[in-house]
Amino acid sequence: MRGGWSWWGAVAIAGALTGCGGGGGGGGGSGGDSGGTVGGAPVVVAPPPPNVVEAPRVGPANYAAEAARNYGLADIGALSAQAANQTGAGITVGVVDTGIDLNHSDFAGAISPASTNILTGAYADVQGVGNHGTLVAGIIGARKDGYDGLGVAPGSTILAVRADTPGTCPSACTFNDSAVAAAVTYAAANGAKIINLSLGGTTSADSVKAALAAATAGGVIVAAAAGNSGASLPIDPARTIAGAGGNGLGIAVGAVDATNTIALFSNQAGATASHFLVAPGVNITGTGLGGGVVTGTGTSFAAPQVSGAAAVVWGASPFLTGLQVVNILLTSATDLGAPGIDPVYGAGLVNLQAALQPLGQVVVPTGATVAAGGATVASTQISAGAAFGNGLSRTASALSSAVVFDSYGRPFHTDLSGAVTAAPSADHSGWIRAGGPVSTLQSGPTRLTLIAPEAQLDQEVRPDPGHPAAPPRFSLTSDLGGGASVAMAGGMGLGHLSGLAATAPEAASTGILGNTLDSPFLALAGDGSAVAASQTIGDGLALTLGFGQGSPIGTAPALPGLPPPPDSHAVLAEATRRWRDGSALGVQAGQLSEQGGPLASSGGGAFAFGRPADTLFLGLFGATPIQAGSTLFGRFGWGSTSGAALGDVLLRDASAIHSQSFAVGTTAADAITPGDRMTFTLSQPLKVVSGDATLAVPVGRTMDGTVLTQTSRVGLTPTGTETDLELGWTTRWGGGNLTLGGALMLDPGHVASAGPGAALGGKYRIAW
Repeated sequence: MRGGWSWWGAVAIAGALTGCGGGGGGGGGSGGDSGGTVGGAPVVVAPPPPNVVEAPRVGPANYAAEAARNYGLADIGALSAQAANQTGAGITVGVVDTGIDLNHSDFAGAISPASTNILTGAYADVQGVGNHGTLVAGIIGARKDGYDGLGVAPGSTILAVRADTPGTCPSACTFNDSAVAAAVTYAAANGAKIINLSLGGTTSADSVKAALAAATAGGVIVAAAAGNSGASLPIDPARTIAGAGGNGLGIAVGAVDATNTIALFSNQAGATASHFLVAPGVNITGTGLGGGVVTGTGTSFAAPQVSGAAAVVWGASPFLTGLQVVNILLTSATDLGAPGIDPVYGAGLVNLQAALQPLGQVVVPTGATVAAGGATVASTQISAGAAFGNGLSRTASALSSAVVFDSYGRPFHTDLSGAVTAAPSADHSGWIRAGGPVSTLQSGPTRLTLIAPEAQLDQEVRPDPGHPAAPPRFSLTSDLGGGASVAMAGGMGLGHLSGLAATAPEAASTGILGNTLDSPFLALAGDGSAVAASQTIGDGLALTLGFGQGSPIGTAPALPGLPPPPDSHAVLAEATRRWRDGSALGVQAGQLSEQGGPLASSGGGAFAFGRPADTLFLGLFGATPIQAGSTLFGRFGWGSTSGAALGDVLLRDASAIHSQSFAVGTTAADAITPGDRMTFTLSQPLKVVSGDATLAVPVGRTMDGTVLTQTSRVGLTPTGTETDLELGWTTRWGGGNLTLGGALMLDPGHVASAGPGAALGGKYRIAW
């Protein structure tokens, strides 16, 4: 009622304590929490519990007992917050009430020197007369000392502003409108970021509304008790600040009991539901006037739990605005009653544990500031191509303490080490499927070679009968005369039209470990389509120019949520010298452009590659007969990949990445039986031999939103060098071709700690 504010919460004093006793009854037209009337309406409440007697202060402090005295601390998640050292430190909470016990040990170091009696202007006069203000302040900020009460925000600072009308406390404390308005204005002007109002009446005077509007417009949060008349709508000032008068920074607070059921006496949310929270308000035990603890019931003791929660959230992230803190508390609340925001419980039970967890979309920062946004954690992944071995994955440990940001820009530690994976183990099953029936058609200078689709070991049932499993592969070669020729291929890469595949095809057959004699850089361009034009310029010397594109071969699997990498392409210039005895020597130079990632890597999110990966490569190859039906062959390849392709977020400033590969071997006809062929190969798969980059791990933020990173220079080379030995044998047998093969891999995957690997296989193909 205008000019007749009263405190909402009677307290039962602990026994054997000094100071004046408190009681329940109301006065001045608006009653206390254990009886009387509010705005003339009867109040139906549970009676206060028996007095709580404080244990003598002897022996060690009992922190568990201290925390257990107020069941609300566990109910709203305050204990878990304190276990994480989130205490509201650095945040000042204004408590406009009946004063505070300046000498209670629970407030040692907690009371702001700006605390005052708004009517006298004296710090000493803030000393409370009734228990109400002391209990409210203790619920917010009583220190963790192992004795008496414990606050929701035990690290916060209490700015106590006593505003009760002289002579009305402790029996029926009342507050004048002008005193309340002045107290709110004073608290806001003296550093309070949150103001708690456990008082109210039927309506707010214009002066109070103006003070509240000015405070909230300045970014101050106001939490006010909803009232104890069991009404469907809060009484002022809670109704005002939870509506337009609070500028979005006001919260009306109702009370629930120990079962989280709305208390019979508590006013409900009504039209203020979107800015209404509930907290425990029945039999709340905390700091009492004169020492020890007291117990109180009413929305007066629910409101400070919300104020304390706001202090903890703000203290954990001091860069937040008041509006953001309010939104966090409202959106993280535990839903009670009807699903969603409802007119009884509003947004629900304040949940400090949930409020301190990430809310909204969680991202890895991709810019210099939090405001620049970021990439989702799920999309932030990188899978290295086989050439890197475990080079990239060795950097993963540095990502174990990375920081991500939620929708409010709050930093949270997370382990991103799992976002970096090494190349997958090689799949040798392709050797079984390879080598389908080959048909060759010759017409004058033109030769067409068709290779049937590969057999499908896991053939699916297709809804459209006759749908091909895969199109046939083909190559078309035509002699244009004058030493010129042109070749085209479909389902094959440029490597099939150049190098040893063109000069010594008998040596370039596919083995268990793949086509180790192909240029690895051309293989990374994929098997899609290719064209090559050659010109003989005399004395066995020929020049070839070629272009190929396709889906990358051996690319790391597409990462979850990311599209498969786009096609890559390669251009090639090759010079080959042939001799009459069948020997050949060639040199290659070209450029590989991978649209997905360098050397068959794939990445996304904060590991997304900045641009196509361009690799300049050189190759040397040759073959020579060593006896009838036997050939010695070999190849070597070296490449330099632009480090700019590694991106500019988590990995940045990479040097050029150098890689190399080689293979040597021999093939012999009629080795065991007439018409057979045996091939032995010693090879090293493509391996990164030099290169490093800066790993920039986000580790925090500044108040102005600058992202802090911890940088380290990391090597990209693997720990080992894979060396492969392979033996294959093919012979005609029983009307078909029998092929047997075996391989031994040392340091497989270029990992020094990996044990040797082995592969054995056999296949039999019948042609008709």
